[in-house]
Amino acid sequence: MPTIAIDENTHKEAKKLSQTHDLDLGELVHHCIMYFKKTGINPGEAENESPYKAIKELDKHIGQVVAFIRTQEQEKLNPLLEHLIIISRQLDDTIKILPTAERFNEVMKNVTAHANLLKSNHQKEISELKEEQQKILAENRKERNTLITAVNNLTDAFNSLLAEQKTIKETIEVKLSKKVFG
Repeated sequence: MPTIAIDENTHKEAKKLSQTHDLDLGELVHHCIMYFKKTGINPGEAENESPYKAIKELDKHIGQVVAFIRTQEQEKLNPLLEHLIIISRQLDDTIKILPTAERFNEVMKNVTAHANLLKSNHQKEISELKEEQQKILAENRKERNTLITAVNNLTDAFNSLLAEQKTIKETIEVKLSKKVFG
């Protein structure tokens, strides 16, 4: 069974981690190696590109989409609501002063026309907002795919370097063994 030479403090930390995650030390080391292999993260570097950072970047983009939608709500939907409230108040005031059913029908016809116009404008703006949201989502997907490709490329490069390092190490060991025994 192979062993790994580590200092006492590292051994204590590894034991804590293994107990926290309910793993034995061998399983912990195995899972750590698989994690670094899958993510392409170099644990020896202080600040690496991490999936967490990519997720943070996506969160930022989602926040921008939400901010855009809120801006649209403030600029377009809230004024529509205010107009609707004003029309509703005017209708209430008009109904109070209407002396005849004929006048009432005329006012109702105008109010219905205005309400339909507002509804039509509202639906058009919602449609435009949905289209804009789809464009933003498509851009986010494209950026996410670019990030995934970059991470995969870095992983491939890292694996290639590891293989090259192994070959160099084996070559050095062969040459050293020839000098020692030769």
